Amino acid sequence: SSNCVVDQRLTIKITDYGLENLRLTTLNTNSYVQSAEAYKRVYYAPELISIHELKLTPSIDIYSFGIILNEIATRSEPFGDDDIESIMKIDYRPKIALMTHDVNNETEEDFCPLPSSYTRLIKRCIMENPFDRPTCKDIQKSLKKMCPLQMSPIDLIFKKMSIYQTSLEQAVQLRTYELEQEKHKSENLLYSMLPKIVAEQLRIGQIVTAEYYDTCTIYFSDIVGFTNIASRCKPIDVVEFLNRVYTTFDTIIDRYDVYKVETIGDAYMVVSGVPKKNGNEHAYQIATMALELIRQTASHCLIPYS
Repeated sequence: SSNCVVDQRLTIKITDYGLENLRLTTLNTNSYVQSAEAYKRVYYAPELISIHELKLTPSIDIYSFGIILNEIATRSEPFGDDDIESIMKIDYRPKIALMTHDVNNETEEDFCPLPSSYTRLIKRCIMENPFDRPTCKDIQKSLKKMCPLQMSPIDLIFKKMSIYQTSLEQAVQLRTYELEQEKHKSENLLYSMLPKIVAEQLRIGQIVTAEYYDTCTIYFSDIVGFTNIASRCKPIDVVEFLNRVYTTFDTIIDRYDVYKVETIGDAYMVVSGVPKKNGNEHAYQIATMALELIRQTASHCLIPYS
């Protein structure tokens, strides 16, 4: 298993295979050759050790794979603390992990909590009789049953990237929506403070130049005796009264070619002919608007008294 490495694509590769044969002529230390041979023997199937001229078969690889499965389970080398003399014996077999199906069992250090299907797969792979060992397809089927939703590392990375991309797109959409909402609020505030023509020029970055108007009509009104009314009413009544008055005013002036300049307290200022020129129509627009304001406020905006 020390020769099983993972490349940048998360694919298992077999490395260092057969290199010791190339180095045998340069290595003159019998202890090194003996220890290397001993550690390799752990992965040899029993029939390969007893019959040296045996033709290599897939079942021999399955045995080695079973030893690697055991290493994965125990997270340790298969020969453990055994010395070289013990490993070199012809009847030597690596110690298989003492396995338990209870994942909460912590009473024994030597026990490995494993699924029963994984335990059975290891035992089948290291059977003495090579004909009793499973094939590669059998092993694949068993592993898929153990982990039916398990994907390859590359597929898992792509799935996580897809999930991240989806969440990122949703976050961008949410932030874009919030930005649009704030933009609309800013524009509405700008339009409420400045004439629409001026606000549009400022919004697109143009310089607003002063303009001369020959004629225009300005409407200026206030509530007669407002100070006396406010002193006799509760503050909340005054606020509600002004709100009714100015809501009525705003609804009415939308029907005319006028522009509301500002409202301060009980004062209300409207202009026509500025900033949008309308010839001599401005006087008529202001006059008819003023008459309608008087009629509507007289019937809808009653003065509160405590």
